[in-house]
Amino acid sequence: MTDKPQICVIHGGDAFESDAAAHQALENMTLSYERILAFKSWKLWLAEQLPDHDIVLPNMPSKFNAKYDE
Repeated sequence: MTDKPQICVIHGGDAFESDAAAHQALENMTLSYERILAFKSWKLWLAEQLPDHDIVLPNMPSKFNAKYDE
């Protein structure tokens, strides 16, 4: 156990009307290699900004096509 205050971040995701719509979005997605190389994780940035806190980032099921009942 720690004495640091904890911050729990539940990150948003995408949601689609159907699995078919999610699959279509994946098929049409354009990836930028340059953007991936230049991107600094916001999770790392947040931890750097709040060194006196414990940051809790739970993984949620199916973040690309979230089904909120899950």
